[in-house]
Amino acid sequence: MDLLRRTSIAAGTLFVVATAASLTGNALLPPVSGTDRLARLAEHPDRAATAVLLSLVAAACSAAIAVALYPVLRTVDPALALGSVVFRALEAVFYSVGAVFLLTLLSTAEDLGTVAAVPAQVRTAADVLVAGHRQAAAVGVLAFVVGASLYYLVLYRSRLVPRWLSVWGLAALVVMGVAADYVRVHTRKECRLTLASLVKHLGRPYQLSLLEIDMPSFKGRLRTRVDEYVWHYDR
Repeated sequence: MDLLRRTSIAAGTLFVVATAASLTGNALLPPVSGTDRLARLAEHPDRAATAVLLSLVAAACSAAIAVALYPVLRTVDPALALGSVVFRALEAVFYSVGAVFLLTLLSTAEDLGTVAAVPAQVRTAADVLVAGHRQAAAVGVLAFVVGASLYYLVLYRSRLVPRWLSVWGLAALVVMGVAADYVRVHTRKECRLTLASLVKHLGRPYQLSLLEIDMPSFKGRLRTRVDEYVWHYDR
């Protein structure tokens, strides 16, 4: 069996395993949004633990795909081939970090049990853990976009797969990268967010300082107070 065939079988098998593990894990994981997320996790600890384990399997397979492709891709462009391995390894690292956040959240939920009144400190800790999980996942997706783009470029140049397929993959990665980065909120000159309105819509207490964890960037200036955040943008 020649190198190209062995590489194709290995990469294809890893891709199937990674996809199956990721989809199954996402389906098993109880929702981690909402005020009752700790109770839901406490009710289904085995499902949550299995989901985290599958996410780790998917992370490992993601990096392994780039490693499997490296022997073939380096004959075309060693730098791009190595770059794809590096970024997909970073993807696996951040997915694993996100899994650690989930495991900590699950441990917190199990320690709390089915207590009706969740202490404010525990709610705050849960908010931080969920935000950390989401941010780690977002960085992992961006690392995937960069790593996958590199070997799509090599595949395009080498014609190991039809060129239209490489172009299709690159186009999909652009869309995925934009969607994974952040949600854009557009306002005219000023945007004012009060703690009262945020608590009203969330239906639970919240600390405005936690918003900065989920806010990757903004244009203009930000004025922060205990009870409100105000963004200004002057051209």
